Amino acid sequence: MNLTSRLLADPTTDRLALVAGDQRLSRAQLADLTARARGGLTSAGVTRGQRIGLLGGHDERFVVLHLAIVGLGAVTVPLNPRSPDSELVRELEQLQLDRVVVDLADEVDRALLAAVTPLLDVSGPGFADLVTHEPAPVVEVDGGDPAVMLLTSGTAGPSRPAVLTHHNLSISIDSILATGAFDPAMRHAALGVVPLFHVLGLNITVHLALAVGATAVLSASAAPEHLARLVAEEGITIVPAPPNLWAALATSDDIDASAFSTVQIAFSGAARLDRGVADAVEARLGLRISEGYGLTETSGTVASAVGVEVARGSVGPPMPGVEVRLVDASGADVLIGDVGEVWVRGPMVSPGYWGPDGVESSGEWLRTGDLAVVDDSGHLTIVDRIKDLIIVSGFNVHPIEVERALVEHPGVARAAVTGEPDARTGERVVAHVVTEPGVEVDTADLVRHCDRHLARYKVPHRIEIRTALPETAIGKVRRRDLSAGDPA
Repeated sequence: MNLTSRLLADPTTDRLALVAGDQRLSRAQLADLTARARGGLTSAGVTRGQRIGLLGGHDERFVVLHLAIVGLGAVTVPLNPRSPDSELVRELEQLQLDRVVVDLADEVDRALLAAVTPLLDVSGPGFADLVTHEPAPVVEVDGGDPAVMLLTSGTAGPSRPAVLTHHNLSISIDSILATGAFDPAMRHAALGVVPLFHVLGLNITVHLALAVGATAVLSASAAPEHLARLVAEEGITIVPAPPNLWAALATSDDIDASAFSTVQIAFSGAARLDRGVADAVEARLGLRISEGYGLTETSGTVASAVGVEVARGSVGPPMPGVEVRLVDASGADVLIGDVGEVWVRGPMVSPGYWGPDGVESSGEWLRTGDLAVVDDSGHLTIVDRIKDLIIVSGFNVHPIEVERALVEHPGVARAAVTGEPDARTGERVVAHVVTEPGVEVDTADLVRHCDRHLARYKVPHRIEIRTALPETAIGKVRRRDLSAGDPA
């Protein structure tokens, strides 16, 4: 079954499906707009199997366009609208998309985009034109056909496009429902504040809400006072959010805890949750946060503590249908209580990463690069990562991306990037820089330089000027020794 058919099943009901600012769409209205958008995209030449970049805002138009693309058997490739031009161009060159659909209130450099890939411009009034077309039917697909491609740093390098099939995404919803923690008979409303180009925002919030007849309430603003007002006004029952947002809510003086009285499920995902933040949220808002663990490559689902009594810091047991192994360096399963790398297998796991030569298989078991322990109850606790990947507010930052940007500055000779714990964002980026001989560099200028070349979450929080970087005998930087280095 086409994923869109499942998400928009029972389209005759007036039950509220989507709220975004002043827009309030019933399931019937959402289904009608999506069908008409399919008609418009068909007229524009979009066909089954094409990879369609979607550069849109955090609103109902993104959802309609996404569902229309998937409904035609094409593949939605959500792009970050806040990426600097240089990063967006790199991504577009890598992805080799068939089309890019632009639906942004803010102006974008369409000449720049058009130079890289064919452009179908439906921004502004074009969207209104698109949905005036006659409805087009959903295209039936095989479950193994790609539905979405999401960029993720993964465990082996920067910006790898993980392919998620119709079956992957649908099964991940089934696994959430099979936990019994989510009652589809209730009229739930889920807060959608996580960006829609992230698996937590797209699949675990919007897709799940639509699949069970709940309401997805989208908020383009993450300001605590705005979110508190929205939760109270819309009677939000489910709040999925990354740790940095929970930290902001717990420390804001501008919200009343009573605004969260309707919340039944407070969920933290996309990055490790600091225990101090969890305690502060419980004390300030009266909400006990349940953690979960998932990756883009697993459609966002591996383990969840929602509805389960677990120790603080645990992400709970593996979800139904998910197989998890904790493996040592030799490939053997570790004992209970010992640390091992998380390996995952199941029908929600991506078949692999897209490349010009096709899909590179992720193997029988997905090796996550994350280290965890399991207790006697089968509950997982994530403790570290094997790779140097840094996760900032749920977004992956590979050190080499930041290092390359830094050494493009004329005053920088060498750079090494590490992550350090942060109670609000899970981790933050720290850069260690050696300048060119005789050159003085202002760290604020380096930050501005990075800001022009990198997405904001990749920009170093702190830059240390050093006389040298610790190295191995063959000249590789020992990142683990940087904290003990010799800042100038």
